[in-house]
Amino acid sequence: MKTITNLYEASNGRQALELARDVKPAVVLIKDDLEDMSGTDVCTNIRKANDDLRVILLTSDDSEIKMINSLAAGAHGFFSLNMDLKKLFTAISIVAKGDLWVDSTKVNAIHNFARRLLNESTVHQRKDRPKDILKEALTRREIEVLSLVAEGRSNNDISQELEISLHTTKSHIRNILTKLQVHDRASAADLLKA
Repeated sequence: MKTITNLYEASNGRQALELARDVKPAVVLIKDDLEDMSGTDVCTNIRKANDDLRVILLTSDDSEIKMINSLAAGAHGFFSLNMDLKKLFTAISIVAKGDLWVDSTKVNAIHNFARRLLNESTVHQRKDRPKDILKEALTRREIEVLSLVAEGRSNNDISQELEISLHTTKSHIRNILTKLQVHDRASAADLLKA
């Protein structure tokens, strides 16, 4: 078993970048709340300078978005400071061997993110089969509402045409925008016309 022989500490992000460049440690631990830059920025810059360096981001914010941003910045490990410190030694060992480490309690967050990413990708592949994707994503009533939106009809017109309340019409439109991951009625209508 390889033992740790040298430890170095930096007081800020710039110093951490210099140390990582000069020393080339096996693993770099970065706290996310540095005074001069974020830990994810330090991680990104370390990885740009030397793609072989292994990085673990240490953070008190263990939210899903923070973890995903850390991994996207090139971190090989994400360690919440709320976790048992013994796990940190395990994380360092795993990352030093070249593997990725995320605590098992975060696996569901990664799965949820991957599912959302796949769903978004499916909707954005609409150039191949836009009508099929709309049929899969929307209910029959939502397709009716979207068809009227594409004709340029107002919410009041749609309510009268379909004999539903204005509130229900607005609810359908919100659901359509959410499901199709677009920001406005015109973008949703464009998908129907594609």
